Amino acid sequence: MWSFVFCNSSTGSQLLTVEPTAGNWSTGVNGTIGSGSHTFSLREADAPAGDIWRGLVSPWSRALVVCWDGEPVYAGLVTGHEWDRDSGKLTVTHDEFRLVLDRRLVTAQETYTPGGFFEVSGKSLRGLVRAVVARATLSTPGDGYHFPIVLPADEAGGETRRWHFSSLASAEKMLTEIQDSDGGPDVYFRPRWSPAGRLEWVLEIGTPRLTGPSSEWVVTAEDSPVGGVKQKTDALGTLTGVFGLGMGSDEDMRLGIAGGLGVFPVRLEATRSFKSVDDQGTLDTLSMGELQVAKAPVAQVKADTLPVEEAFPNVRVGSTLRLLVQGDEFMEDATTVAKVVGLSGDMTRKLKVGMQ
Repeated sequence: MWSFVFCNSSTGSQLLTVEPTAGNWSTGVNGTIGSGSHTFSLREADAPAGDIWRGLVSPWSRALVVCWDGEPVYAGLVTGHEWDRDSGKLTVTHDEFRLVLDRRLVTAQETYTPGGFFEVSGKSLRGLVRAVVARATLSTPGDGYHFPIVLPADEAGGETRRWHFSSLASAEKMLTEIQDSDGGPDVYFRPRWSPAGRLEWVLEIGTPRLTGPSSEWVVTAEDSPVGGVKQKTDALGTLTGVFGLGMGSDEDMRLGIAGGLGVFPVRLEATRSFKSVDDQGTLDTLSMGELQVAKAPVAQVKADTLPVEEAFPNVRVGSTLRLLVQGDEFMEDATTVAKVVGLSGDMTRKLKVGMQ
């Protein structure tokens, strides 16, 4: 069954288990930052006092954890609330942890120097991700910087990145740059309880895709638990070539070129901007990363009604789903292998699953 716990987002300590009257949540991989909101009736006989509620909804320093059978499936940092005196209801809005990275820059105010830079060298792309997240969440420029993040083991390799302080790049931008490189890994912050019962976020980095348990569903069977299946193909972003625009202008501009994959019959080219990048190798890698993502139309499958009891714990972001189709009016008879890239839910016992 569902349960909901407010936690201190800096220490992870559990503060109070609560019972919302309505709510929703969503979680996603990479730059798809999930969010949600939950409503609480404060005029119930057993409702906590107002001063307790005011402490529970303290923005950014509190998190609401959504659990199934006691295990976290979503944790959102409180980012706002609305109190409706007429109805006696308090609605709390929350966003996934990765939103913090959009508010953390390559340098803090205390460490800024005009010619300074943050450089990571001798790492794999996975090692670069780890270094960026560690800098953004575990370094010590001042109070209010730390979060309970569990990092994977470091990983050596041949990659180097340098971000100048003057660029004031956010950790989110730095992370996206690595993800979008050729062979860039998936990145996901998975909430869990520590052995001490505290909330922590595990940084999961794909190789390059995330992995997880596998499940198989016959979606065309009469008694299939999977409902609301939709298949969507979007080719608007398909490309056969990318020009990466680096540092400089006109004839002096660094230019990365990616093409020649030969996987799409119609020639389609576009530019991508990387104006803070001066290294030719990095620019070429970023350009190829953009092309790899856009080399074919994006095919997505959604299932709007998957029973929670049959989904958890095997269906999660990064899981592999094998969807067996036979006798459908449009989809071919085949087994589609898809990765779970997003989940969403509400107060019912049904999940929505995004696959790609």
